[in-house]
Amino acid sequence: VLRHFSERLGSLALPLPSLRSRSDEIPSLSSLYLNSLNLELGKQLSGFEPRAIEMLRQYPWPNNYTQFKNVLRALAALSDGPYIRAGTVADML
Repeated sequence: VLRHFSERLGSLALPLPSLRSRSDEIPSLSSLYLNSLNLELGKQLSGFEPRAIEMLRQYPWPNNYTQFKNVLRALAALSDGPYIRAGTVADML
């Protein structure tokens, strides 16, 4: 039964709107993921400089959520202060 359920669930596709169409949600998505990255990476990042968030909002994210998560992971790993800086975001994008 579990195998059958797993096979059925594996073929389930959930459509997600692109990040480009949800740019207003990028600040909250960034904060949520940053909290997770803080735990995972042993960091204590408080958030993003306002200009850094604006840059993330304006970026078109051609590879969608995968790219977004990879960029945020790299930003968190590279950041040495309490906030992810706009200059770091500019270098990454």
